[in-house]
Amino acid sequence: MECQAGASISSFTNFCIKNENDEIINKCGSVSDKNIDKFAMFNIKGTKATKTDTFILPENAKAIIEFKLIKIIEESTVKIFMGEAVAAFKLKD
Repeated sequence: MECQAGASISSFTNFCIKNENDEIINKCGSVSDKNIDKFAMFNIKGTKATKTDTFILPENAKAIIEFKLIKIIEESTVKIFMGEAVAAFKLKD
């Protein structure tokens, strides 16, 4: 499936943040542009996910879920990503 700037995606991750005031969370939340690589823009060093071709931020998360992309539903300017969970784990505080 295609997403931003023609990039093909097949997986995504979701995580529960440890601290809503985390600097990385605030920086990434301040930018909304499908053509921007936030990892590069903010010099974020991610870790390769365990089951998907994505990067995660374990030092900033309480829990992480990795998903295989099933479908993207587009409604106006919003995209909803639907996926099958392929890995989930709770991290130490």
